[in-house]
Amino acid sequence: MNSRKKILKQELLKTCRNFSILLISLILIHYGWSISFILGWNSTDKESWSLDIGAFNLILSAIFSLIYFFYRLCKLHIVINIINKKENSNSITLVNQKNDQICVKIQIIGRRKKLAPIIIYFPDWLDVQVKRQSYIEFYQDENKCMIDLEQLITKQKNINQTRLITLDIINNTDDENAELIEAQCRMNWFQKLFQIEFDNCGINIKNK
Repeated sequence: MNSRKKILKQELLKTCRNFSILLISLILIHYGWSISFILGWNSTDKESWSLDIGAFNLILSAIFSLIYFFYRLCKLHIVINIINKKENSNSITLVNQKNDQICVKIQIIGRRKKLAPIIIYFPDWLDVQVKRQSYIEFYQDENKCMIDLEQLITKQKNINQTRLITLDIINNTDDENAELIEAQCRMNWFQKLFQIEFDNCGINIKNK
């Protein structure tokens, strides 16, 4: 689901970007800005108009790309990937109440920002165990794992860090349940838009 949302978001941004570039180009031409005139290009109005549109598109595309590059450079990038530890995949099938392991892979790159904890909710048909660490809390009553990123990451201003957290899971029922388990990170609109880029890939857990 997150991958579909990401693809849709990218397509919408690309469409908005192309439309904005075309609109700004037309506005510049309407108000008398002409690349063909600056270059001394002697041609028909149609040819001059085509040259101006092409040139403005090229220049504005480069400007938009630079702005987007610095925009992303200023953001902190967090990637959460929950995987089957044995198979390194995003799916796992539990059999006969046998203990298995999943791994939460956390990648953080960029300038340090104030971060809320990562929260992972598990269904009631799973029992979860995690090795005690200062940055991990597990709440049995909610079947919830909370990872304190402020304690997990280094204290440096610029961060480039990858951490792996292993969780032991076991099914506590014979019912054939299935659920997608994803991490959550609470952010306000300002953090989402200007400070933090959060990518999340969950794991499909099935009970056979």
